[in-house]
Amino acid sequence: MRPKRAAQLASGLFVRSPKGNVDIAAPKVVTEEALHEPFELILLSCKAFDLDGAMDSFARAVGPGTLVLPLLNGLAHIGKLKRRFGPDSILGGQCQISTTLDEAGRVIHLNEAHTLGFGELDGARTERIEAVKTTLATGSSTPR
Repeated sequence: MRPKRAAQLASGLFVRSPKGNVDIAAPKVVTEEALHEPFELILLSCKAFDLDGAMDSFARAVGPGTLVLPLLNGLAHIGKLKRRFGPDSILGGQCQISTTLDEAGRVIHLNEAHTLGFGELDGARTERIEAVKTTLATGSSTPR
């Protein structure tokens, strides 16, 4: 995480949206040094030029059952992620939303549009995709 953004998040995460505002006074921030156990799901959103650094920063959180859901432009990242973490760990994903940060570091959702799509790279509807869907819809995971 970049130092300026880390400092902003230290005083809270604030989202302003036509769909409803969100204020989290103390968002959980996990640093690379604090990663000791694999995560079930990693949502990856970064600029393409940051992909290698991002992969290095979360590599310790990837275990045999971890799924990586990338939300990046293009497709070049899929091959890099597969080579680094194995083809079975990588999902396909796309997100459409228009946001910016204001001068105080608040996330500003600029319009009504917001979509998130994801799935297996081969298009199959699997139990693990259903588990991701449940987690994203409810905020809690379902035992597999």
